[in-house]
Amino acid sequence: MTNILSMRSNYNAMQSNANPWGTITSRTTKYRRGAMGIQKQFLKRKPICKVTFKIAKAVANASQSAHVVGEFNGWSISATPMKKLKNGAFKTTVDLKIGRSYQFRYLLDKYNWENDPEADGLLPTPFGDSRNSVIRL
Repeated sequence: MTNILSMRSNYNAMQSNANPWGTITSRTTKYRRGAMGIQKQFLKRKPICKVTFKIAKAVANASQSAHVVGEFNGWSISATPMKKLKNGAFKTTVDLKIGRSYQFRYLLDKYNWENDPEADGLLPTPFGDSRNSVIRL
């Protein structure tokens, strides 16, 4: 129960307009196929999938930082930073257990939330004001 309350508290802080990073915005933008991306590499000997998340330069839009925020990291806004590539895109790889789904979103410059149009699906948040991307493994 404490873990759920902690996640909700973290999520509420992220969605709140009164936060240390300023106003958090969420936008729904349509991107061409390949502008963002999720690559799955299932391991043969372990129940693990190496998931690579990528945000293209056009989507990053001159952002200085990007993070993947989701169920797999307790909705932490700092636990999974993405590396900025020379071309301006962002990328990171996370090991996730197979046999389940994970909700996630991208956080650009600590205030701009993005979904991945190439995710396996979208689900409404429990707070009703936005949606989360979903990856199924």
